Amino acid sequence: MTKPKTPKANQPPFQKPDHEAASAALKLMAETPRNIPPEELVQKDYDVLSKCLRRGYNYTNIANTYGDNGIKVTAAKLKLEFEKQRDQKQQEQEQQETPSEVPTSSSAASKLVKRS
Repeated sequence: MTKPKTPKANQPPFQKPDHEAASAALKLMAETPRNIPPEELVQKDYDVLSKCLRRGYNYTNIANTYGDNGIKVTAAKLKLEFEKQRDQKQQEQEQQETPSEVPTSSSAASKLVKRS
């Protein structure tokens, strides 16, 4: 007495080859970047990331949300890029608030004149 062979659990049932579906999937894959750099993510989503952080979410929560949507990024990379862009924005804002001193032509010329 031999047992009838049953398909293995990890084997998919037989499928008819579908070249059109595979080709469409490859076209979509070619148009979609495999990974989005953390710098680009933070730059695009800076305002909403800032709001999430103010509401008590942490970088791990944010990284998991990106991951759930197919974007691979670590919490550490998000934090690093967010802090870089935050510092950059603060410096830009400070520069706008305090205009830099531009020497006038008469004061610059007087410094260049040699005294004998």
